[in-house]
Amino acid sequence: SNELHVNKKTPPTYLVHAEDDQGVKVQNMLHFATALQQHKVSFDFYLYEKGGHGFGLNNKTSDVKWMDLLEDWMKRNRWLDK
Repeated sequence: SNELHVNKKTPPTYLVHAEDDQGVKVQNMLHFATALQQHKVSFDFYLYEKGGHGFGLNNKTSDVKWMDLLEDWMKRNRWLDK
């Protein structure tokens, strides 16, 4: 379980998941996010309602582009030039 490996050296993390993912339950992502929060690791996430497992860069069930959200998050945190 990824959440067991989080520590103060874990890099900032952006998570993307779909609630209907049958391969990896959404609770796993939430446990990981909780561990990041407990270790004060910067993170954010986007949770799609649909998309299943392995939707890649484009979740065809939504108009939301998670890569755009990731880019905005990186810019807000000054890890990427504006």
